[in-house]
Amino acid sequence: MGQELSSLTVVVVDEVPSFRSLVSQLLRRKGAEVFTVSNIRDGTEAFIRERPDLVFVDLHLPHGDSFELLARIRNLDAETGIKTPVIAINSLSDTLANRYAVTSGFYSILGKPFVLQQLLETIVKALQSNHKSNRVS
Repeated sequence: MGQELSSLTVVVVDEVPSFRSLVSQLLRRKGAEVFTVSNIRDGTEAFIRERPDLVFVDLHLPHGDSFELLARIRNLDAETGIKTPVIAINSLSDTLANRYAVTSGFYSILGKPFVLQQLLETIVKALQSNHKSNRVS
């Protein structure tokens, strides 16, 4: 897959430094501008500051609720009229949490572990879907 992500801004919220670094490196190699943070508070601040095209959030963050971050993003989206795709990151074996995440408003789940192709396909699908209906309902 040869997608270039040169005009894409991404925020990654995950408590594991090595994971943030890996995702950041993969996306930067494709041309994306990536901002990584480790908690809900910093994720909210990064969203406000950067107004990213896409957000990745680990479902199991310490010191905060990823669903709370999603709600904050949706409230901020309502101010601009744009619905930012927010993708949950979680173990694929956690089916109950994954199902709840999608029904709660996350665009999709990116299961850990994943390969670059899966990451890129998830991004492309989210952006295509968002392009078709990017207005907040």
